[in-house]
Amino acid sequence: LELLRTHSLAETARHIATTDQLTGLPNRSAVLERIGKAIAECTAEGRVGALLYIDLDHFKTINDHYGHSGGDAALQHAASIMRETVTPEMILGRIGGEEFVCFAPDSAAAAAAAMAIIVTLRATSVDHHGSDIAVTASIGVAVMGDAITPEALLANADRALYLAKSSGRDRIVHHEDIRIVEDAVLRGQFTRK
Repeated sequence: LELLRTHSLAETARHIATTDQLTGLPNRSAVLERIGKAIAECTAEGRVGALLYIDLDHFKTINDHYGHSGGDAALQHAASIMRETVTPEMILGRIGGEEFVCFAPDSAAAAAAAMAIIVTLRATSVDHHGSDIAVTASIGVAVMGDAITPEALLANADRALYLAKSSGRDRIVHHEDIRIVEDAVLRGQFTRK
């Protein structure tokens, strides 16, 4: 009996250490560790995975207008939508604040998940004490290539996310698109204004 109790306490401690308490999703360290293992599996199997870096739009405004309880409700709503949208082989987690990541071992499945998340969030809202809170997200997508660590994929997806947010929010930008535009600028096809 004592052994069972010790095991149960250890499992509880491990769960608390690896889980975001608000959303129930894996936290930053846990999700990045799982993504690292998934990237290694993709590499070994010759698969091309992709990472979604998801950031809720205008989150500070939600917190300012509805208070932290409204912000918490928005985070829980978004996490619920993502959890329902991703497939079992995808890895979803909250990495901090209003930021989430999702890794899919198939880049086409990742693109489909990104679109489903954007569309579903756009079509729903959070009922918070009689007020409807609209929640949208911007998503940066990075496909495995030279980036074969969670940190490198996250950095690429972060660049794409920055472009999604700076170009109007509530949209998806793929890291490959950034490189295409940068290459065109370097070749003189476009000029920066």
